Amino acid sequence: MNSNKYILFVDGVCNLCNNLVRFVFNFDSNSTILFAPLNGNTYEEIKKKISFPENEDTVILYSINENIYFTKSEAIQYLLFEMRFFKIFGYFFYLFPKKFRNSLYNLVAKTRYKIFGKSEYCKYKYFVEDSRFLE
Repeated sequence: MNSNKYILFVDGVCNLCNNLVRFVFNFDSNSTILFAPLNGNTYEEIKKKISFPENEDTVILYSINENIYFTKSEAIQYLLFEMRFFKIFGYFFYLFPKKFRNSLYNLVAKTRYKIFGKSEYCKYKYFVEDSRFLE
């Protein structure tokens, strides 16, 4: 696990989140990001050490090396920084205030099940390598 820098925690039943995992998995050329569901054992273990937000209506990007986490638009921004071809979009986020970015994020998060749908189980573990999927 030393070569991995981050764990991306997502809602495993959200189709938008599952597609985010698929996207990151395909473009994370250095394999620095691991994946885990928000309702899984890994999340609960790390939550004992660090105070994650109570509102779990967000993606959480946890930095293993620095023992800090990012949520909402900031998590997306740092994900983009880790993907070679999309790094420029991460810098694009700096053009907008964090409050504005998070307002847009909250709007999408609130309507994601209506727009993208919901599955009955965590789908992304079927297209992510076992070594990068944490329970």
